[in-house]
Amino acid sequence: MAGRVTLEVGVTLLLTILLAWSIFGLVALTDSGDPVGTFLDQVPRVLFGLLGIALVLWAIMLIIGSIAHRYRAVGWRIGTHILSLVVAVIINVGVLAIVTVAS
Repeated sequence: MAGRVTLEVGVTLLLTILLAWSIFGLVALTDSGDPVGTFLDQVPRVLFGLLGIALVLWAIMLIIGSIAHRYRAVGWRIGTHILSLVVAVIINVGVLAIVTVAS
């Protein structure tokens, strides 16, 4: 059972990072003339810098949710993971807002 939970969390995080990397790269390309620099320099800074808090928090919530809901239906687990993603992003925005106001 631990293998399925590990696979579920790993694949979910990998697909999310790849999708976010692609979307951020396409958005950043509209403002940049260097496509290689955009995808290999600017996108990782945003993804792992500004959104690093949300990624780590969401990874922890994914692990907890996968273990807690391992016997439930797939739809229930997907809903839990989407809800945990929204909560992680809201916490990330709140932390960044506090840091911005403090500095």
